[in-house]
Amino acid sequence: MAMQERIRRAAGGLKQTWLDRAISYVSPVAGYNRMAARAAMAARESFARIEAADHGDSRAHKWMISRLSPDSQAEQDLQTVRDRSRDLYQNDAIGAAVDSKVNHIIGTGHTPQARVRESETITPERADRINKQLETVYRRWSVSADVSGKRSLWQLSRLAGRHNEFDGESLTVMSDIGTADKPIPLALQVIDPERLETPPEHSGNPLVRLGVRYDRKGRIISYFIRKTHPGDTKQVNLEYDEVPADRVLHVFEQWFAGQSRGLPGMVRAIQRTKDAKDYDDSTILKQQIEACFAAFVESPYSAFDAAEGASTGTSAGGKPMQDMIPGTIQYLNPGEKISFGAPAAPGGGFMGFMEWCYGRIAAAVSWPYEMVTRRWSGLSFAAGRLVLSEAKMVTSIGQRQMREAWFSRVWNRMVEEAVITGEVDVSAAEFLRSPWVYTEHEWIPPKWDYAINPGEEVNADVDEIDAGLATYEEKLGKRGHDLETFIAMRARERRLLNDAGLPVSPEPNVRYQRPQAPQQNAIEQQPEEVSA
Repeated sequence: MAMQERIRRAAGGLKQTWLDRAISYVSPVAGYNRMAARAAMAARESFARIEAADHGDSRAHKWMISRLSPDSQAEQDLQTVRDRSRDLYQNDAIGAAVDSKVNHIIGTGHTPQARVRESETITPERADRINKQLETVYRRWSVSADVSGKRSLWQLSRLAGRHNEFDGESLTVMSDIGTADKPIPLALQVIDPERLETPPEHSGNPLVRLGVRYDRKGRIISYFIRKTHPGDTKQVNLEYDEVPADRVLHVFEQWFAGQSRGLPGMVRAIQRTKDAKDYDDSTILKQQIEACFAAFVESPYSAFDAAEGASTGTSAGGKPMQDMIPGTIQYLNPGEKISFGAPAAPGGGFMGFMEWCYGRIAAAVSWPYEMVTRRWSGLSFAAGRLVLSEAKMVTSIGQRQMREAWFSRVWNRMVEEAVITGEVDVSAAEFLRSPWVYTEHEWIPPKWDYAINPGEEVNADVDEIDAGLATYEEKLGKRGHDLETFIAMRARERRLLNDAGLPVSPEPNVRYQRPQAPQQNAIEQQPEEVSA
């Protein structure tokens, strides 16, 4: 008993159970460890060292937290949040924020530039010839890149970018559909992400999550794509296509490790967006009700007799009613009283509440408040620069994601098929030995049109080029130009101007010099001393 008492005191005075006594009788150390662990758990429940983990207040008890894995949570809630995100995009003005981001990330289109370099086996002349051939193939193919032959690569990229925003992911399948007017058979199809789902026969397979099949090392093998949309009322098909992973462009931003599907960016502000929409609707409804009016006519005769000829309907009590827009004329019986109902306002501070809501929404979707609401009034010069800098950073990140996961993979597949069809001066054996040599390329994003001080930005670019800190290609790419195309266009322009006898613009390295203010004399006049 002395040993058990010492164990109980060492364990913080925690009362022993019969199991504690049994374990302590056989192994005093194991009994002590068991009681010490229980004492630590009790102390942790009663007092949390991290305030955010405290369980003592009423808010903490109502703080519902999911311990599910990202995929298990998505299997339960992805459909709901995606449906709500789509509803808000389609039926609320906040959808314009999605279109605004797509307009900046995709813009008027990204332009590829082949970058096959000279090497021991590739002469400079041949490298230039291959680059021109690949860019020609792209121009011919990209105008009808989808499976129907009606949509361009630019249109498909905008559709994929839009799904990235309101669905949190986009799904594009690369197929081969040859036609006589296409240089290569490559065809793209943007798939609704709702068609990506786990077939019923694989519902218990741990290697198939949310329509994505993995191997035991975690590598993606294939995607299960339903043949028709789950909500289609005319084409009902429960069959699936298992598409190899190398043919699928699945673009989404991983928020958590081990995440198989993307979450809508609006998921962090869906409730707040719905609150703002409902509050806006209720305010409009209140104003509409207050704009209506009613006229009551009291007659010494029966209300039915007085209104029978002029009535256009009856009330719930069977009394005749005569409409007037907006409002109602109702005839009363002698002695009937009139009462008016005044709708209560949904609350004060409408503008303040809406600005707060849209500020939260802008933070949630990672897009500046001014870009979401289209309100630029009241911004200072410095604040305007910060807004545009943030928008430019978000745009650059979105463009890189599309470039790495979508555009570049399309280009690589296009080059491969151009080699197979003989559209470029590269044999299949050469390509198989070193495909990366022939798929080297760059995608030039659209020009960033915003500029606080255009003149200063141009001069800064020229200074960086003169100092050897930047290249013409880099600065032209920032403005949406390709270096080789720009040089050819400049040469053609200068030749046409010379032939026509018109003045030619100065050379690119000659910049406009602003007139300088007159310099002061080297020796300034000193003020005369004033004697006392």
